[in-house]
Amino acid sequence: MLDIQNYEILPLIKMAGCDFWRITLPFLYSGFDFVNVPKTIDEVFERVKLVTFNRQPTLPWDKLLDYQKKYKFKICIDFDDEIFQLPVLHSMSGIWNKNKVGEFYRKMAERVDAITCTTERLAERLRKVNPNTFVIPNAVPFSDRHPEGVQFNYIPRNNPETRFGWGGGISHY
Repeated sequence: MLDIQNYEILPLIKMAGCDFWRITLPFLYSGFDFVNVPKTIDEVFERVKLVTFNRQPTLPWDKLLDYQKKYKFKICIDFDDEIFQLPVLHSMSGIWNKNKVGEFYRKMAERVDAITCTTERLAERLRKVNPNTFVIPNAVPFSDRHPEGVQFNYIPRNNPETRFGWGGGISHY
């Protein structure tokens, strides 16, 4: 069993919503100590067996591969959404295509040791690029002891109508 307290698994965290729900919270609730990490990047990478992140690492991809070659750790990337091609009407599709972001993600997906994703439907698509793809569903902590999940708790109203709430940005269909 990998010991996250001794940093055998290293999550690379960015300040983004998907990172929070897909990487930060699961590691936080598993006991990962985000405060007492070794001070130098070499001290970190010489200890780890697995590096994981959502979509993009927090350092340049080529640099991460250099560290992997030097320290022999595995890389697992998490994709929370379709990332190789955006719908034509997506607000970011123009810049996405111009900068060949989808092609970059495809090359990363081919190269990593494993991929995690949100649904079986997405996993089927990703397995065409990398067969080592595994589904880890989104898990919002729905309890009063997890302050992040309280916002999702159902509060009964006196109105018998069914209510539905959805939040998302302009890029969410």
